[in-house]
Amino acid sequence: MPAPRAQSPGGGPGRRGPRKALLVALTVIVTGVAIEGAARLVEFSVDQWRAGRAAPENPFLVTRNVVPVFQRSADARSYVRTPHHWISKDARFAAEKPAGAFRVFCLGGSAAAGWPHDAEASYPGFLQRKLERVLPGRNVEVVNAAGHTYASYRVKVVFDEILEYEPDLVVLYTGNNEFLENVVYAPAGAPGGASLALLRLARRIARASAERPSIDVANYSQRDHTINRLSFAFGRASELREDPEQFATVEDHYRFNIEAMLAEGRRRGIPVLVATVPVNVRDWRPNVSLHAADPDSAARAAWQQAFRTGVLALEAGEPPSAIAPLERSTSLDPRYAEGWYRLGQAYLGVGEVGSARKAFDEALHRDAYPFRSVFNDVVREVAAAADAPPLDLVGVFEREARDGIPGFDTFIDYVHPTAAANEQIAHEVLSAVVDRGWLPAEPALAPDAVRIAVPADVEERVPVLRGLFGQYLVMRRYEHLDSLAARLFAAIEKELSASTPERRERLRGVLSDVARVMRVVGPYRRLLRAEQLGQLTEEFTPVEADAVFDAYAGMIHALEAQGMPLSEFRSLVSDARPRTAKR
Repeated sequence: MPAPRAQSPGGGPGRRGPRKALLVALTVIVTGVAIEGAARLVEFSVDQWRAGRAAPENPFLVTRNVVPVFQRSADARSYVRTPHHWISKDARFAAEKPAGAFRVFCLGGSAAAGWPHDAEASYPGFLQRKLERVLPGRNVEVVNAAGHTYASYRVKVVFDEILEYEPDLVVLYTGNNEFLENVVYAPAGAPGGASLALLRLARRIARASAERPSIDVANYSQRDHTINRLSFAFGRASELREDPEQFATVEDHYRFNIEAMLAEGRRRGIPVLVATVPVNVRDWRPNVSLHAADPDSAARAAWQQAFRTGVLALEAGEPPSAIAPLERSTSLDPRYAEGWYRLGQAYLGVGEVGSARKAFDEALHRDAYPFRSVFNDVVREVAAAADAPPLDLVGVFEREARDGIPGFDTFIDYVHPTAAANEQIAHEVLSAVVDRGWLPAEPALAPDAVRIAVPADVEERVPVLRGLFGQYLVMRRYEHLDSLAARLFAAIEKELSASTPERRERLRGVLSDVARVMRVVGPYRRLLRAEQLGQLTEEFTPVEADAVFDAYAGMIHALEAQGMPLSEFRSLVSDARPRTAKR
């Protein structure tokens, strides 16, 4: 047998293996770069094509039974709201736009609409009065076309129509209702927000070929979000939030809607001002908190001990003692949103504002039922790409809030601003319009000269408090419900003496209803607290827990799901029964 050939230091047969591997690697890299470049070119071409089209087709869902938002009034002089849309019944504007008029449409959800305040205390109401003073002698129309419970895809239905009514400005303030309706998207393949154009292109192709869910415009009703309202009434997660692909598609769909509205406004030469969406992060617990999947018993016990110790320290007014156990609880179970919220409270209690802000932000983005906007980065990115700087209401609310963290000083609940904050929003909109030169004439007064005083008792009126009471109840804000009920009782007692007999009877009925609710809520609140702190078996027998849960469930069925058969309702909420009470 011949001896093996020696390998020379400078090369030879022994070097062929590494060279071949290097050549293959370079070929793969070059091919990958070429494919990615081609994908980016295709993506750019598609985007350019879409940008040049009027009203591009929505690739995410089908809109059925589209009916007008507005119709001619009986005397044909005005456009008024149709009964199919959940916007203010007072929304109206002239059928024939007067010469020199300045017409503004305000679009979004209930936070934009001003709920639960009346029209005068909404930001469109304040904006109307400000513009009248800034543009004296001109016909000013600020139309509050924001829809209660409207997600951005329903806002876009309104937007597409109001463009035909000669608007001079459209203001978009939307993002809190993206998870409200029972819209489940078809699988679309690659994860949303992919950095590779090839993956984004694959996702577009998959989405285009998939069957799209639909929404019904003409027949929109409470039924469209009953199941989801029951979810947060019983602390259950949103499917759209917990499924990573569904969540990514919700984000993609929101992005599409904002992009499409900005693009169409630009194509028609109509200014569109899109705002970031501020929310209450300091004083509003996450709606739903879920534990990490299938932890072992020892890990769960350690988390329970740490969380309970931290919460009890907070309740005792000792935030320094709460920090360490709550830090441990979030490290043991980072998925549990309320752990981060409680940690934020502890940090704030010792003046560590920066750490508190980060913890509250974690709580917001880990909420398993996000009923507060989590897509403000999308607004900023889309607006920057469209060369349309957003109105940064988040920054405005942070400047106005104590410690720079928005809470009950600027909100009356989780997303709805106070009347004073609505006045501030109107001020910011007006300032942006003046700065960008969108007024039809030089302003007679500067924005700072048309500030409007807000009555101190505007949030203590019966309609406002009654609306809030129902909202706090279904969202299980029991830590605030007692004081809210006391405020409502005081407002009703104050009004009783000056009311008509019929009005007094209705007000007494409200008092009776609230008292009945509070009798049910008290035990249920104790039940939930005992379960969360791991003390359920010590404080309730299975029979007692069953009775408390059934009383609460019966009340929610009567308030939120009256048309749903009791058997269906029970099957939907059975997994929310506290563990020692499960049958």
